[in-house]
Order: sequence, then structure tokens, then C-alpha cells
Amino acid sequence: MRKIKLVIGPRSFFDKQITMPDLIALETYVTFYDQTNHNVIEAADEDKFRQKLSGKTLYGTSESFAAITQSGIETLSESLRLAVEFAENIVLQNPPRVVVHQLMASYPDKTEVLKNKSLEISKDDIKEFYEKFPENIYSQRNALQTLFTVLTEYQHRSNHHIPLVLMFYGPSGVGKTEAANLLGEILSGTLSRQQLSMFQNQSAADYLFGAEHSQRSFARDLANRESNVILLDEFDKVSSGFYNAFYQLFDEGVFEDRNYHVETENLIIICTANFENIEQIRQTLGDAMFYRFDAFIEFTSLNSDAFNRIVHDVVTEIWGELSQAEQSIFKTKSDLVNLFKQDIPYFQNYRHAKKLMRQFVYERVALHSL
Repeated sequence: MRKIKLVIGPRSFFDKQITMPDLIALETYVTFYDQTNHNVIEAADEDKFRQKLSGKTLYGTSESFAAITQSGIETLSESLRLAVEFAENIVLQNPPRVVVHQLMASYPDKTEVLKNKSLEISKDDIKEFYEKFPENIYSQRNALQTLFTVLTEYQHRSNHHIPLVLMFYGPSGVGKTEAANLLGEILSGTLSRQQLSMFQNQSAADYLFGAEHSQRSFARDLANRESNVILLDEFDKVSSGFYNAFYQLFDEGVFEDRNYHVETENLIIICTANFENIEQIRQTLGDAMFYRFDAFIEFTSLNSDAFNRIVHDVVTEIWGELSQAEQSIFKTKSDLVNLFKQDIPYFQNYRHAKKLMRQFVYERVALHSL
């Protein structure tokens, strides 16, 4: 056998480490091992393992470990003894900490750790974000200027093991999530999003601090992330009892629970909230959490210019969905735009405006179809 590769990173990085087409899944092997070794009629035969594994790569994804029992995890290095002998390679993605320790202790010369190297933020990335922000986010010029400054400062830091931790705050539907999405797309091609309003009960505590290795956890999701921009949505809904779970991540870029140890680099963490001002944020979070943020970026209520743009954009979207016969119900696109402009004083935010406009149009389309 050549190597046991412990691949630390997302599935896309893991897949690149598997170069042979002849594969056997970890959970399939463990089941075969258990059945063979617990066969009371026929003794275990190493030839069976040789035939099963010869020329193959034994692979295990992050999800593979969830399919193995706790006792199976605790004795995995022993279960893999014959795989180490007969398989071509063993490639494991984000194994639990206990598995890493077992393999490093049992097979130190064969085990290597491959870590995904995340890309550093560049000046070109920041420039692209600055240019695309006004095209994708309505108004919020002050938020853009603050973000531009903060990202530039972070890009110049020498230590990128410590993450950039930001809070986007303000009313709902004014562009906080959209700005996070845009940054994620530019820097990583996507955004890793966690909805924190669920963190109120025991299952949330298990998710954050870790329970059984088979259960989903924040640490495992963090290790599996495809993006280095993480959105912790509705951070204001998190119980204060869970804040300490984030202290080490915010301070050092490291997150640990009972099963996983995750180290990050070039990580940007964006927390969104509906706070009204800085004083409310500090009072709610407390100083221990408040001072762990690098910047608080306010997103304000949308002005009339923003709603004019929204009307044009939403009508353009709807108009493209309608047939010519359905368009004729409203005469022209300009007539529909002018109609909705009269309702601008009643619109609360982007989502509210879009919902009302779509509802108005499709109520009439439905009636004319009868």
C-alpha cells in the first residue's frame, strides 16, 4: 500500500485526491469486515480481504463516518489493518479527531494529512466587489464604503489564520444577505450559510458543541465548507448561552467540539442581525462578544431612489415571464412601472415590494385565464 491520505477540506478538494477509478467505500468495507470477523461458521480469511481490496482505493467521505457505529469509530484503525495491507490507497475526508489520532499512532509512516489551501483575498477581488455592489444591492453606499475599507485592511494583514469577523445590521430586506452572497461568489464562488435562529434548544446545543459523531454538527459543516465566506444569519436570535461556542473561532480561526478540530485560514465570517444601532448590539451581545467583531456595518432603510430601481427590476423580471396575451392585460411595460411607482410610499423593503407586485400581476393574470 502507498499512503493513508487524510484530506482536510471540502468534497471538491477530496475528489481531486482520488485518482484511481476502482473504489470501495469505507462503510462498505467496515460492514464486510464486521460480517467476516463475526462469522461463527467460517473463520476469517485474509485472502477474502486481498480479493476485496487488491488494486482498489478505499475512500471515506465526511458522511461515511456517520454511517459507522461509535464503537466502530473507536476501533477503526484496527478494522483498517487489512485494508492498509492490501488496498492500493486509503483516502479519508475530514475524519473525526479520534480517527486521526488512531491512524497517526498506528501507521505514522503511511499517514499524511492534506489540507485544502484556501485562496487569499486579492486587490482585484476587492475591486470587483466594489464595482458589482451597486449593481446588486440597492443604495447602501455607506455600507459599501465601510466594507471596502475593512476588506482592504484585511487583505494587507500578515496573519490570515485569524478570521475577519463582521456584523451586517439593520432592517430586514435591505441587502444584508445579498451583500454577503455577492462577497461569497466573488471570493469563493459560493456562500456557506448557517441559519442561527434554530439555536434555541438542546438539538442546537448538540449541533454547536457536538453530540454523537453520526449527528450533523457545526464543526463538521465548517470542515466541509466549499466557501471561505460564512454567513451566520440572524445572529441576534442566538441564545447568549451559545456565544462562547464562537469565541475561539472568532479569535483564532479554530473550532472544536467533542468530535472535530477544525483550523481555518483566510476566513471571513459575516453575522447578520436586525439591530437598530451599535448601543443595542453591545447591550444585547455583551462586551465579551461585542469586542470580537472587527466591524459593524449598518444597512439602512431603502430610499425612494432604491424603490424606483426595485420597481423597474421587478417589472422587468415579471414582464419576461408573461406571454404577449398576458402582457396586453397591462397594456405596456411602462404602464405597469408607472402603476407600481404610485405604491412606493407603501413598500417596506425589497421583499415586501416584490411580493406585492408579483401578487398584483398574477391575480389579474389568473382572473383573465378563466
